Amino acid sequence: MKRYWKVGIACLLVLAFIAVPFLGCGGHKEAGETTIVIGEITDFTGPAAAALRPLHEVLVAVAQYYNDEHLIPGVKFKLVSYDTGLNPARDIPGYEWVKGKGAKVIIPIMAWTAETVKPWLERDNVVAFCCSGSARLLEPPGWVFCITAKFDGQQKALLDWISKNDWDYSKGIPKLGFVGWNDSPSMDIDKATKEWCQAHPGKFDYVSGFMTPQGTMYFGPEAVRLKDCDYIRTYSSMTGYFISDYRAKGFQRARIFDDSSSSAFRGFFVDLNGYEGMDGFLSLNLAPWWNEPYQTVNLAKELLYRYQPGETDKLIYSGSSWVGGFHNFYPLFEIFRRAIEQVGAENFDGRAVYNVCQNFEIQYEGLPKWYFTPTKHWLFHDVAIYEWSAEARDLVRLSDWFPCD
Repeated sequence: MKRYWKVGIACLLVLAFIAVPFLGCGGHKEAGETTIVIGEITDFTGPAAAALRPLHEVLVAVAQYYNDEHLIPGVKFKLVSYDTGLNPARDIPGYEWVKGKGAKVIIPIMAWTAETVKPWLERDNVVAFCCSGSARLLEPPGWVFCITAKFDGQQKALLDWISKNDWDYSKGIPKLGFVGWNDSPSMDIDKATKEWCQAHPGKFDYVSGFMTPQGTMYFGPEAVRLKDCDYIRTYSSMTGYFISDYRAKGFQRARIFDDSSSSAFRGFFVDLNGYEGMDGFLSLNLAPWWNEPYQTVNLAKELLYRYQPGETDKLIYSGSSWVGGFHNFYPLFEIFRRAIEQVGAENFDGRAVYNVCQNFEIQYEGLPKWYFTPTKHWLFHDVAIYEWSAEARDLVRLSDWFPCD
């Protein structure tokens, strides 16, 4: 079944230009009740759908949980979602569509979507919460808040941890390469790698960063160019294809690693390569994994079993999109609560949310503190390292939480 993913994606791309309204939360308005609309711009039918559809489903579940439990009295949340098919040409129509539905808060999942609409947010009194942390979104700070960590911070944290904990320098200086699509996160990663290596001479020999057109699914030439590396950094869903082509050519030398994006594609990567093909792969995670004893993980599981009882095994196997997405989205509703407390539900708008975000912090039991400041518009400031294990047939934690700013 390993190549069925490619066939499925090719078929789904036929639907990539369809706008899909998901109105799963809210709708009926009771007396004295205020409906708050959240807009989502995502990919249901394109190359990232394997990870982003579960992310959508957990957003639906968290909103429904707040509605069902009346956690903010007098308020109902309604989610309206637009499918871009991962086509950047659909980003502005998607923004206009969710804004036209009344959204004063939007969640553009991909970094380039948020980058495209960033200039209009303050004008339109709309706040965006993006699941990516590119430099273009964060510098200068604006009306985008990233419910993740900075890409360059994640990369530098990864390199620092590997240099201190993974490589035996008696074997010499390790060769490091990078491969990804030619998107803004990949450019941030390449830039951060060069900066870190220049600031820490003798830690890595950075061979090169190779960036292919967005949507590339064959990486044979890049695998050959990077065959002598000791470490290869990848990014997001293309990682599965690169590892498949790298292994198919008989290359085994490099330790391949990525940031938190890869754990969202666990099912896809394992279906494509098997646990044996993924063995030893390193992921940096911003939120705990499914098998860890945190209260927030338990609540994520509770909502999964409550709202999608027939798909629990599939969604857990698919990766971190549900459990990680829960840790992305759950704090947002505390932001909404605080904004409502300050201005009242009837006056809830993007300005009220923006004001709360300027000095927001929250901490759940056993986890690092998450926060925004006027100059730090990213939520996560600590990470942990996980290894993909063929023996455990799961991800295994290798580190405690440590800073990534």
